[in-house]
Amino acid sequence: MPFHCAREIIEETLESAGEAGWLAEGKILTTEVVPKKPERPDKGASTISTGLKNLDRITGGLAPGELTVMAGFAGMGKTSLALNIAAHAAVDQGYPSAIFSLEAERGEIMARLLASRAKVALDNIYNSFITDEAGWLAGTDRKALDSATAGLYAAPLYIDDTPAHTAASIKAQLEAEKNALDIKLVIIDCLQLIQPSSPEVSGQLGGLTGQPAGLAGGLRAIAKELNVPIVATYQLPHVWQEKKVMPHPSFLIKEGFTEALDADMVIFIYRKSVCGTCKSPIEICKCWETHRAHVVAAKRGHASGAAEIVFISQFLRFEDPA
Repeated sequence: MPFHCAREIIEETLESAGEAGWLAEGKILTTEVVPKKPERPDKGASTISTGLKNLDRITGGLAPGELTVMAGFAGMGKTSLALNIAAHAAVDQGYPSAIFSLEAERGEIMARLLASRAKVALDNIYNSFITDEAGWLAGTDRKALDSATAGLYAAPLYIDDTPAHTAASIKAQLEAEKNALDIKLVIIDCLQLIQPSSPEVSGQLGGLTGQPAGLAGGLRAIAKELNVPIVATYQLPHVWQEKKVMPHPSFLIKEGFTEALDADMVIFIYRKSVCGTCKSPIEICKCWETHRAHVVAAKRGHASGAAEIVFISQFLRFEDPA
């Protein structure tokens, strides 16, 4: 299936809002937004910024022709960070970006993007109301959401929510669309949902079977052939979570993550899974707090470093510490 552009997804969301019940037309979103075209990036730029200074510092940005695997345990924010990066690239930097969502539908992806860009709680977007007596979104949040909608509406952002992709079909899709859309960044969520082209599995690493490595190897080849950076999320198996350690960059090297996942770079996200205030899982925490997250990165053969960023769970948004 062809990509769906952000503008198309927003328009189809508005058209179905009366039936879907969220993003209700005339309540939160309106068509009276003035899209602002993002500035095209400097042609001399060799890497794409993640939008997080601390993360860029340890990774050097996302380089064309390289595969980055964003690994972490369940609920650490891998998808949120990947979507934050895609939106920053497309909206703020003007890089045409493609998202392959193998699990969530494009409407859900758009809702998450709107929440993170507008800094409006995702629940409020789904429910179509909060905060004021009339039941609609408060004025400040309404303006922020309209502004976020305008930015995404004009951005060169494309989403494919086909659930059963193989590495070959992803390559074919990119080859068919790359020149027309001038795609500069590819996000894939998530690696283990890519259908293997063959049942062969070889090698393992503490529960990381050879199948993810084989799939990643195929994506790495695509990145190099098409000369685009590819970021693929990957959920680590529970065997690593049982170690109860916060990995250091050298941990990734020692355990051979880059080689096991056949990636040019591995970014590992780690944060506490329970809020210190309400003791709820962070993904459902209602304390409106920022939660510190640690990211470590390793490129093939050497550790890149570690950094701290913060995760705002209500907005599904990562930021640099204040």
